[in-house]
Amino acid sequence: MSIAFRAQSEAFLGRLSKISSQWPETGTVTEADAGAPDWEGEFDDAAEETVRSRETAQPMPSATGLLAGAQTAIADFKTGISFDLANPRAVAI
Repeated sequence: MSIAFRAQSEAFLGRLSKISSQWPETGTVTEADAGAPDWEGEFDDAAEETVRSRETAQPMPSATGLLAGAQTAIADFKTGISFDLANPRAVAI
């Protein structure tokens, strides 16, 4: 994940460098500066640009992990129901 976050940081900082000259100097912000560049939009664009690197670094959880999460969520409901009934068509194969 650190490689993915470094790529995101580089993309974000590159985008910020293009708009940083539009910001007022530190300590001189006035109401007129309300139209300063939207850094959040730049971050969103950088995140979108680097989403593939994050997906590669953190693949989808395994079926075992998904099942454990589902079983925990079901147990949290405390309904006393069970989803362990075998599907007759699946068992027949």
